[in-house]
Amino acid sequence: MAFGEKLLKFLCPYTIDPCENREEAQEKYGDYQQFLNTLITIGTLLMGFILTGTLLNYTYTGEIRRKKFAEDFDIVSLWACAFATGSVMASLLVSVRGSIAFRNNGPVKALRAMRNSTIWMGFAELAIYLSIYYFSQSVFKYLHWAQKGPTGICEDMKGPVSECSQLTEDFGEAAERLCATWNQAGFAQKTTPTCDYECLAINRVCDAMQPRRPNSKLKVRDKTFPKVPFLLWGNFYRQEALIMINSLGDEMCRRPLMHRIVGHLCEEVSLSGIEAQEACTIANGNFIKADECAQNAVDTMALCNNVCKELKGLEALLASWRIPSNWIFTFIVAFRCFKIAQQLVAVCRYHATTANPAIALLREVGVCDDFDSDEEFLENIESASEGEISYREIRHGHQKAGTYLEE
Repeated sequence: MAFGEKLLKFLCPYTIDPCENREEAQEKYGDYQQFLNTLITIGTLLMGFILTGTLLNYTYTGEIRRKKFAEDFDIVSLWACAFATGSVMASLLVSVRGSIAFRNNGPVKALRAMRNSTIWMGFAELAIYLSIYYFSQSVFKYLHWAQKGPTGICEDMKGPVSECSQLTEDFGEAAERLCATWNQAGFAQKTTPTCDYECLAINRVCDAMQPRRPNSKLKVRDKTFPKVPFLLWGNFYRQEALIMINSLGDEMCRRPLMHRIVGHLCEEVSLSGIEAQEACTIANGNFIKADECAQNAVDTMALCNNVCKELKGLEALLASWRIPSNWIFTFIVAFRCFKIAQQLVAVCRYHATTANPAIALLREVGVCDDFDSDEEFLENIESASEGEISYREIRHGHQKAGTYLEE
């Protein structure tokens, strides 16, 4: 055997054996219909998942531009739905084609119709894989959108005008006021009877504003907090960083000042007149507002840390799943394309006795269905038995152009 023949046999190993009777043809026809039913079921389920669980579950609010998420999400979701629908339609058309041939002419012609629909069945199978792939991509995009949080407050989204950037700048101004009279010589490294947690937090804030050490290996630069950059407070001080942020929030909203004013205006000795009572009421209202302002600042800064700092972690997690899935689906689609091509070659070889290649192509795409009926098949088998002619000789020596015995 020549090398070319060996290579061809290796690349296209499939062969098709002819059926000996109707029962065998009907059994193979039933296997085709079961395969098509499986494709239709999977395609229908995918369509339901994509429409109800993906496309109809997202509502555009206008908080971000459509091209930031909605357009890409719609594209991959619609492709997933389109491939699932295409698979169902192609499988249904092939199933109907075989069913009509089965009812009109019997299982032999129905099997022939099925085998002459290899291209459509291959497309239906590949469409399922592609639909699952695009559906998985839409899931990744939805997870990123649903779990990334309000990234509009981050500097990466809006730059210096973002809420996090503005709040950080306000905290810097508050730190300058808070540490204007701070004495580094009396800096306490831990709480003492004369310095509680709030005092320790203020000391650490002011220490972070000191010049950076010459041998410092920190890569993050911060003009307001050179020694310990604001972004690294969580790494250095852990949970105690929240008390430091709370101290900055109090100073930013003037809460300690409002507290002193309330204490001065609302003493019992100074509430003898109506004007003093009104001043106390106003001061107390301002103190409540300052307290709410400080709490909102702390909550917003915690949100900035969680959303802006952990966004890259979320993206890395999704990428660790997305990239391998892309390679897996690429391999599956390429492998199945190769195997479907092998099956198509086997079908074309099996039907190589046709006198007109154009008719064979029309049969393959489902336009032409002029196959032999079961009666003609049985007549050919009987003639072969009476004349002691082999079945293969009938297939290759039939005088009627375009006529086949079983398939």
